[in-house]
Amino acid sequence: MDFNELVQPDVVLLSKTDLIIDATSASVLLSEGLPVFVYEYNCYADGTEEYLLAEGTAELNDVAANGEWSKPAK
Repeated sequence: MDFNELVQPDVVLLSKTDLIIDATSASVLLSEGLPVFVYEYNCYADGTEEYLLAEGTAELNDVAANGEWSKPAK
């Protein structure tokens, strides 16, 4: 996840496919209402490591609100 590429405040694009692999290597079918936990890992030149974490609920991609460029995302 790249939190620098938010679609809207508090909205990120999760995937281009309905079936994803989670952090435990299990297959998960994305569906509306599914609880999700996302993270971004950063490692800086000075060796500092950072995790950004967020949680929310999967919802359908509202292309009208998010822009035509977001159409490939579920």
